[in-house]
Parts: sequence; C-alpha cells; structure tokens
Amino acid sequence: MTWTRVWFYIRKGKRRTTYALRWFGTDGRVKTESVGPDKKLAERLRRQREAELNTGTYQEVRPMRLGAFITEHLALMQGQLCPRAYAAKRARLSAWWPSAAIASSTT
Repeated sequence: MTWTRVWFYIRKGKRRTTYALRWFGTDGRVKTESVGPDKKLAERLRRQREAELNTGTYQEVRPMRLGAFITEHLALMQGQLCPRAYAAKRARLSAWWPSAAIASSTT
C-alpha cells in the first residue's frame, strides 16, 4: 500500500478565499473536496482525510440520481412514518417526480 498525501487547494475569489482538499484517488484521478473559508477547519479535515485514506477507512461518496434517491427515501420512510403520513409523502413526491414514486414499494 502506498502512502496517500492530501494537500490544500486555495481558491481565491473576488470576495473571499476558500479552501479545498485534493488527493489522488486509487484510479489515479485527482479528487477534490470543498471545505470553505476556515483555514483551521481545512487543516483539521486534511489530517483526518489523510488518516482515513491511509488506514483504508475512507469511503468515497458516489453520485446518485434524484429518482434513485427518492425511491430509496420512500423505502426507508415506509417503516418510520404512520401509513397516512407515508401516503401523503408519496403522493407529494409522485406529483413532483412521477417515475420514482411509481417505482417505489407499495403501501
């Protein structure tokens, strides 16, 4: 296993400076994570991300399509809400995103 190094990337805008973290992923591509305007927070997160990458505990967040997110959200909420609240939530989401609500589990 090789040692992965995380470094700062300083973004100088017209109004303020913000910080981001950068590192090379296992696929060889540069990964970037925005931190914000706080340099101390950026340094703390840099150390944390570097430790996670080098111990193998870092889990990359994969992008998810909105329809898949709504379907998963409805599946998780089915056991958390009363049937009436779940039906109302599903109806609101189906009006806004029809294909996701139809693809979800039945009530």
